[in-house]
Order: sequence, then C-alpha cells, then structure tokens
Amino acid sequence: MKIIKTVPTNIITGALGVGKTTFIQKVLASKPEHERWAILVNEFGEIGIDGVLLSSHLGKTIHLREIPGGCMCCASGLPMQIALNQLLAVAKPHRLLIEPTGLGHPKELIDVLSSEHYRDVIALQTTFCLSDARKLKEAKWRDHQTFKDQFQIADVVIATKSDLYEEGDSEQLSIYLTEINDNHQPVINSTDQSLTTNILDLLSRKSAFPIHRKINHLANNLAQRLRIKEETPLAQPVSEPIKKQNQGEGFYSQGWIWPASFQFDFHQLINILEKTEFVRVKGVMITNRGIFGFNAVGNELNINEFDEVLESRMEIIAESEEQARVFAEQINLLA
Repeated sequence: MKIIKTVPTNIITGALGVGKTTFIQKVLASKPEHERWAILVNEFGEIGIDGVLLSSHLGKTIHLREIPGGCMCCASGLPMQIALNQLLAVAKPHRLLIEPTGLGHPKELIDVLSSEHYRDVIALQTTFCLSDARKLKEAKWRDHQTFKDQFQIADVVIATKSDLYEEGDSEQLSIYLTEINDNHQPVINSTDQSLTTNILDLLSRKSAFPIHRKINHLANNLAQRLRIKEETPLAQPVSEPIKKQNQGEGFYSQGWIWPASFQFDFHQLINILEKTEFVRVKGVMITNRGIFGFNAVGNELNINEFDEVLESRMEIIAESEEQARVFAEQINLLA
C-alpha cells in the first residue's frame, strides 16, 4: 500500500507552556470520522509527556510519534526524517499535525519539509503560532530569535489563556507582531467560538510562508537508505525508575519515569508543584488518589484526571541547573 501523496500538513508552534497540546486536543475533536490523522510531537525533554497526554485520542484513525530530546531539525534533521518516514508509512494519513518543541527552530523545520525528499509528499497548509501575550513582558521571550521565528512563519496567531490577561496585554501582542512582521497575521482568541466551528476550514488554507528553498540536508540521503518499519513496537512499562537530562538554548530539563508500582502522595506532590515557578513542569502521575496529569507554567497549575497509564512520568524545564537540581531532590524524596 502506498503512502497517500501530498499529505495536508499543519505546524502548531509556540513558546513553552502556551497550550500547544491543549490546542491539538481541540483540533482532534473536529477530525472527520472517516479520516486518518497523524501527529508528530517534538519535546525539549528526554522523557516524552505529550504522547501520554494525547493518548485518549489515539486509535486506529489517529497515530502519534514522539521525538524527545531537543529540536528535531538539528543534526541535519535526521531524527525528524526517521520518525516522519515511519509515521507516514504506518499511518498513511489524510492529515499530519506537527508540534515542534517550544525551543526548536521553526524555520529549519520548514526547510526540512520543503526539501526534495518531501516536496511531493507534504502539502504545507496553515501554520499556527500559539501565544500567551503575557510572555511579551519578559525580554527573555520577547527578544529570543526562536520566539520571533515562531511568529514569523505563522499564518494565524492564536492568543491563549486570554482570561488571565491584564489590560493592554492583547494590544501589546498586536504591536509586537507589527514590529517583527511586514504583514500582520490575524489573531484569534483561543476562547472564540468561531475557532471551534471553523477549525477544519482554518486548517485547510494554503500556507503563505515561502517554501521550497534550495537546501541540501545530509539526512535526505541517509533517511532514504534506512529500512522503514511498517509497525512500531508498543511501548513497554519500565521496571526500574529512569532519569534523563537535557540542556540547550539556555534551559535545563530533567525527567523521570517511575514504574506503576510507585505511588505518590497526591497532597505532597501538589504542595511541591504549587511552590515551583519553573518555565514548565509537566507530568502524569499515579497517586494515592488516582492518576492525574499536571501542567504547571510559572505559578499556574492545571490538573486533569486520567483513567489509565503504564507508569508515572514527569519532566521539568528550568532556567538554571541549580533550579532543576533542587526540584529533583524534592521529587526523589516522594518516590
């Protein structure tokens, strides 16, 4: 069976903690029943959390591949091409959603997708940039080139968490877009009802970002020589705790996987999470009160209940190695 050619593809980008995974969940809810969709998720951390958070949507018509450990386009795009080739071969999707890490390089991602290897396979449609306008108050985001690139490749900007904005935050987002772009993209509030009702039409518009640049990634030749498996082995639960670390772009990550036999005290876990103000903390944990997903950005903590998971997973992204180390010590006391 051949891969469906010219797969409509959407990139969903944005800084860490702006709600990209939540937006993908909303998009998946609008998927036509007869279509097969595929999701390629890239995370800065080494553990991989988003696949678990999206697991309730997966099945015969929705397939997912994760690329943990930093920008999937680095190292000549080889990690991305291996995962993408496998995903396309197995899922044969009618639509592909790509969520790069908030610390990745979005313009390089488009370079890979518009390379000769994918030119007749990928049809780049609407690229979304999700933005929490409050981040513009901080120079570390406002002046970061990757942050600017995310806006510059976008066809549509989605303003997230607007219920938490202060007066002037929305206006500042418009001003910022005017400063970094010749053409101001439309901004849609994530709570706008039209975003839900018109999402399929919005997904299907042709991207305005110029593509098909002449590039010569070494990975193009390497990936073509790889033997692509038709099936990806199912994830197996771990039998011992695993810890992994990563760093790059001025940020540090630490992640853990604990076997299902490890049960955490819910209240102690909440107490630690509420006292942290990291760039992001994300996890799915087995506790004495059930299974819960945690997503903390700054001093904001969101909690969702889950029915079933193979093991507990947590990952933090901090601005200093010391911050990550202190948090690790606290979590290890609970394990």
